[in-house]
Amino acid sequence: MKTIWIPREVLTWDMEVDSSTVFDDNESLRSYEIWEHSKNLISSHTSEFQLVDSIANLKRSLNQRLQLIEKRYNLKSINYRNKPKGYLELLEQYNVVRPFLMRILLSIRNEIEHNDMRPPDLNRCQELLDVTWYFLRSTDHIIRNQIDKLVISMPREQDKKGNYWINLDIDFGVPVSLKVNCWLPDEFVSQTKKNDFLRVDAVEFRQFDNKNIYRDRLSADVNVRGKMILDADDLFTLVKKTLSMY
Repeated sequence: MKTIWIPREVLTWDMEVDSSTVFDDNESLRSYEIWEHSKNLISSHTSEFQLVDSIANLKRSLNQRLQLIEKRYNLKSINYRNKPKGYLELLEQYNVVRPFLMRILLSIRNEIEHNDMRPPDLNRCQELLDVTWYFLRSTDHIIRNQIDKLVISMPREQDKKGNYWINLDIDFGVPVSLKVNCWLPDEFVSQTKKNDFLRVDAVEFRQFDNKNIYRDRLSADVNVRGKMILDADDLFTLVKKTLSMY
């Protein structure tokens, strides 16, 4: 295996989804089942205790969805700079959710549980019910479909023929694993470490000059296959861009 280095700027190139994994819908439906139970408690309530139970179940619905997101993506394992402690805040930094209203739900639930606060009135409970539903809807896409391959292309102003690209396979395990297969111009590939370059542990590193096979290539173009190794900040940047593509 040979370690090579490619410019960090490739993370700013144009990215497109090449393929994704579709998950069984049963797990994603669980949050809606809990939400539906809360809805029934609110609509048929005859006492404040049913409203209390409805708030508790909205929190359960929220927690189930947050746990499923983490199960799919292992975002907690990426220890980038200024990473927040709260999971809603973490998702906010990845541009997955806007958590303000969900924090209100959690605050109300905590006040009820720890300080025996009375539940909100019926209108407020119905608002929280709607807020939770919109949260579930806004995160359905990332738990039902998981992007597992990207095509990263050099911008057209730099590469008018579209010769240079990176196929990137993403495995959201612990740690996140990135496999690359790319064509790059030779000046984009270094065999020594440089500032603002990314590490690739290459299992294949080839230059071609056979015009009969590679008619669209320059003699010094380089094909690299291997595993890209990113530090936590670069990995955060890549995962954030990926999650924004749903």
